Amino acid sequence: NGCDDSSVFPKNGEEAFQEWKPHFVYIQGGNTFWLYHCIEKGGWGPDLVKTCTGEDGAVYCGTSAGAIIMGQSMDTACWKVGGS
Repeated sequence: NGCDDSSVFPKNGEEAFQEWKPHFVYIQGGNTFWLYHCIEKGGWGPDLVKTCTGEDGAVYCGTSAGAIIMGQSMDTACWKVGGS
């Protein structure tokens, strides 16, 4: 039924990536702008980039919003703007 011992969980993204050293990072889809907001507010952006780059970088896999946020632009998420 889960774990009530908070000491077994990392305190933040940096600690999670440093301790767990993932080989694969998966980011789910959803609302692109909300996902981006949460990553920025939580300070996960630099940790994600650091974890997924370099010679030993983890493979990044994102679906829908998870893929869009790692692209050069989030314009793809605006395709419904203007009612067309």
